[in-house]
Amino acid sequence: MSYIITITGPSGCGKSTFIKYLIHLQNADFLPRVITKYTTRDKRDEGDDYKKIGDYKYIEAKCVKPLPKSCNFIYEQYSVRYGIRLESLFNKLNKGFSPIIILNDVRAVEDLRNMLGKNVVSIFIFKESPSLEMHIQLGKKRGVKDKAEAEVRYRKAQNIYRIYIENIQLFDHVILNCGTESDLSFLAKKIVTNLFIEKNWPLKEI
Repeated sequence: MSYIITITGPSGCGKSTFIKYLIHLQNADFLPRVITKYTTRDKRDEGDDYKKIGDYKYIEAKCVKPLPKSCNFIYEQYSVRYGIRLESLFNKLNKGFSPIIILNDVRAVEDLRNMLGKNVVSIFIFKESPSLEMHIQLGKKRGVKDKAEAEVRYRKAQNIYRIYIENIQLFDHVILNCGTESDLSFLAKKIVTNLFIEKNWPLKEI
């Protein structure tokens, strides 16, 4: 089965961990793959850009200026542009993969849903309301030492969080990531199982 899975949520909510659990659920019928985004954001000081899950290695966002002309799905947040190559998305679908896209913009989620309809499964992950201390700690992990920059990120996060809540109806699933990692793993499995049930595919062990 092939779906486009969008993951939305504020910094630190558990998006990468949730993707890890989705990829661990891979079987002959469910083949999740992260789609690389391109962004004009400055590169973060987080070491190796590539993340590895088992034998699968992916990069979430390539920092480039300007965006490649091949990016034909583009959105902007606070003067930072993000782009996706739709050709890459459709190639994955045609090969039976389920593309995963991190889309932290509700209009982008809505545009993709309008474009591809029920082939899109949108997931919102919530952990806690933005706090200044959380953004200071996140900034330190990403090499941001300037407290003023952390405060700017915090104010942006407050605005983005409000937009998420006001548009919560856009999402097929809302995950409250307030428990353990085992709880998050269970929710990932439940969502994928429901995809089989909704499409009347044979329900196999996942």
